[in-house]
Amino acid sequence: MLTMTDVSISLSKPIEHEGKTVTSMTFHEASLGDLAVTDAAAGGVAKTILLLAALSGQTEELVRKIKAVDLDAILEKVEPLTGNFFKANG
Repeated sequence: MLTMTDVSISLSKPIEHEGKTVTSMTFHEASLGDLAVTDAAAGGVAKTILLLAALSGQTEELVRKIKAVDLDAILEKVEPLTGNFFKANG
């Protein structure tokens, strides 16, 4: 169920994952638990992958398949949902 703080993003490059084609992703507002999943990651990109997986309810494996060209659009819409996470970890 979408809430007013959820954002959906159409991918310019669809992802093939487990026999399905993913053309868009929906992300919810971050909770402290979502932010905490990134604590074990060493680098900024790894933290971003873990956070996007948590916010979308998708697997880390699927999120790793997102093309770099789509990352800027995703971050532009997701960043307001994460407080200062990207400023503090960027």
